[in-house]
Amino acid sequence: MTRHDVIPHPAATFRVGAREVRVWMKEGRWYVAVDGAELPIWHKVQADAWTAGVTEADRLDRL
Repeated sequence: MTRHDVIPHPAATFRVGAREVRVWMKEGRWYVAVDGAELPIWHKVQADAWTAGVTEADRLDRL
C-alpha cells in the first residue's frame, strides 16, 4: 500500500497509452498514481503532477 491507502475522490483520471493516471489534491499538494501505484513525490500544481504521471506511464509502456 501507499502512504494514502485509498486515493481520495474526486481524482482526475486519464488514460495514457495502456495506463491509468490519477491526479488528486490533498492538503494543498498534488499527488499522482499510475495504475494505482502512487509516485513518491508531490507537486505544487496540478499540471506538474499530470506531467509526472504521463512521463511515468510512457516509461512503463516502453519496458
